[in-house]
Amino acid sequence: MIEPELYESDKVFKELFDNMGSGVVIYETDDEGNNFIIKEMNESGLLLSQVKKKDIIGKSILEVFPGIKDFGLFEVLQKVWRTGKPERFPIAFYKDNRISGWTENYIYKLPSGKIVVIFEEQTERMEAEENLKKRIEFETTISTISSKFVNPVDIDEAINSSLKNIGIISQASRSYLFLFNEDNITMNNTHEWCAEGVNPQLKELQNIPMAPFQWSINKLKNNEILNIENVEDLPPEASAEKEEFLRENIKSLIFLSLKIGEEISGFIGFDNVKASEKWSEDDLNLLKITSDIIGNALRRRKTEKELEELNKELQDRVKERTNNLKESEEKYRKAYYQANLYRDIFAHDISNILQNVSSSVELSSLCLNNPEKLRTIKELFEIIDEQVQRGKKLINNVRKITEIDESEIVLEMIDANRIIKNAIEFLHSSFQTRNINIQLDTPTKRNYVYANDLLLDVFENILINAVRYNDKSNIEIIIDINKEEKEDKKFIKMEFKDNGIGISDYRKKSIFEKGKRKTQKSKGMGLGLSLVKKIIDIYHGDIWVEDRVPGDYKQGSNFVILIPSNH
Repeated sequence: MIEPELYESDKVFKELFDNMGSGVVIYETDDEGNNFIIKEMNESGLLLSQVKKKDIIGKSILEVFPGIKDFGLFEVLQKVWRTGKPERFPIAFYKDNRISGWTENYIYKLPSGKIVVIFEEQTERMEAEENLKKRIEFETTISTISSKFVNPVDIDEAINSSLKNIGIISQASRSYLFLFNEDNITMNNTHEWCAEGVNPQLKELQNIPMAPFQWSINKLKNNEILNIENVEDLPPEASAEKEEFLRENIKSLIFLSLKIGEEISGFIGFDNVKASEKWSEDDLNLLKITSDIIGNALRRRKTEKELEELNKELQDRVKERTNNLKESEEKYRKAYYQANLYRDIFAHDISNILQNVSSSVELSSLCLNNPEKLRTIKELFEIIDEQVQRGKKLINNVRKITEIDESEIVLEMIDANRIIKNAIEFLHSSFQTRNINIQLDTPTKRNYVYANDLLLDVFENILINAVRYNDKSNIEIIIDINKEEKEDKKFIKMEFKDNGIGISDYRKKSIFEKGKRKTQKSKGMGLGLSLVKKIIDIYHGDIWVEDRVPGDYKQGSNFVILIPSNH
């Protein structure tokens, strides 16, 4: 405890007070804590507060530190004065018209009623932590943006999401992408992200003539960076730009050119409509890296589009030359279409199967002369057998999809419960080395649906995937069957819940599409599920996939099937 009476009479306490590295200030109040008067402050405190003792002694804390109430410390002083209990006021940022910085405060009440505040400067520490945090955010943002463009489902969505990422980390009001049109005399604002409360401009900035903005366009085409801290300071030759920026209420902005291949095809940037600010080196680097990533993605899309157009042109030529052979042309077109649909998945799965068989054979040959390895050889032959069955199933799926395409299907009343039980028996016999526990929950002994024998393929495909894409030692599958009505139609609803590796949100939309292998990790699921989807469509039903645990796809999948139970 430090009181004037002590340090005035005792040099030890006076030297302690004067020479403490921390700032110390003593207050007293004569109006029941409604105000506090500065009675004393040590040298460290004067230095940290950037004041002189003669200018503050006897003055109100509100006069010397006018931001103290917004800071939150004034309320803590009142609390300590009332309760007598010491308080720690954690690190916080103080700012007024004179000083600003991070401080940490400790508040005590002396027996005399005076209040002692010991405070320490924490600005250097907080700035170091903030710089580290920004560096981590920067690297995380770049990693996140890069990942969006690895086989993206939708490049436009990836660009919009990336603009949001860089806009948030740079605390911008807007971030955007402009592309020059092919005529090279107009440009479009193709993508935009806006912070909350900021008006979007994308719809208004379409087919804008480039000629009035030659000052900025020339700089961009010369690979120069426009880093404008204050729009008001733009030179006279940028009058058109200044007028447009002020119309959009822009105070400061930064943008740089975007290349598609070797050609400058537009620019990327962000702005601030709230206040003028100096954009940091990190902001600039973030734009540069994002520009490169987006430019490469757009170049890839352009190349893919050109290939698609070339492919279409070739197909049109083939169609033109075979126009007189309509029957043959129709068969050729259908075969060509189906080949394009199946080739990627089919080739990938067959390659995997042959590789697994080859590896198992090679390992078996190494074990043949070792009697102790008989069990291993048996397991390897079981793997070979499983892969052969898998190949048969794949070929059978292709055949059935083709048959469905080429024939009319007759539906009849079928007991779904019986078909499910048959599929469960097939699953156990196909995966004898896996520990599979299946729970079938159904309120009725029989559930009739309008279907045909292909319903067995539906259930087998879903159950096989639940095992094949499961890395757990104990595979759990729960099958819930219930009745449901939709739009005055009665359905049997079947849910297949597993504890496998799950299906991410972006893949949920594509796994039922033929030939839509989104990643190399698909492992052939697409063909089996495309067969399932086609069969369910024939039944006039529906199928979709959800997370077994909502919001966490890694906890497993829930395949939901609806099949009509009446006409």
